[in-house]
Amino acid sequence: MTKEAPHEEELTARVAELERLYAEVRRLSGSVAALNTRHEARVRPWAWASMTPAEARKCWSELLSWMRQVLAVRFPAQFRVLRPCWYRHPDVVEGLGALYVAWVAAYAGPDASPARALEWLHRWLPGTVQEVTAALRQCDPQHLRLGDGMPPYQDQTVALWVAENYPDVAG
Repeated sequence: MTKEAPHEEELTARVAELERLYAEVRRLSGSVAALNTRHEARVRPWAWASMTPAEARKCWSELLSWMRQVLAVRFPAQFRVLRPCWYRHPDVVEGLGALYVAWVAAYAGPDASPARALEWLHRWLPGTVQEVTAALRQCDPQHLRLGDGMPPYQDQTVALWVAENYPDVAG
């Protein structure tokens, strides 16, 4: 055995360790790629300002349906803060859209969990209600007269308003 043999063994061991680490990095890279792909399928926030007309129609429909079937039924006290003209307030629409998307993520999305549901109930719902209340407090009194006595999720009224104000969205 020569003097170089111990170094050769050490070098062989290091090469084997590098090969093992390389294989692990490749495996982890595949996992990260899979997570990124899965992340793309997750619930995404709505960006009303950059939606196509078809996307906006779909989002209005989803939002109104959720307000009617979930918000009004399960959270009536929070729902009552809405005035009939809520849909005429972009900040309110943004807040309610975000609240809906957060609800989907918490209750029906691929990462739904009890912790997310509790976060939605105790953080996002009260925060949004507070913001909506503040926004509608400054409402133009004319808005209120337009929808007097009408439920805040009145699909036809919102659809007419959207058609008048966003002709490329109606359809």
